[in-house]
Amino acid sequence: MAVTLPEVVEELLSEMAAAVRDSARIPDELLLSLKFVFGSSAIQALDLVDRESVTLISSPSGRRVYQVEV
Repeated sequence: MAVTLPEVVEELLSEMAAAVRDSARIPDELLLSLKFVFGSSAIQALDLVDRESVTLISSPSGRRVYQVEV
């Protein structure tokens, strides 16, 4: 049974969301998994989120875009 990358990512993100809901933190093993899947850009992206540099902008039509300030 083959597993696709999108399935792996969806499961990983689901586990991360559950961890945040349960303990307000992401365990190191999930962060390492995230880095394995996405490379070093995952760490840089998380740093932007930690610094609150990412904003979700929604239009009345339902269209969404993320604004990133560096």
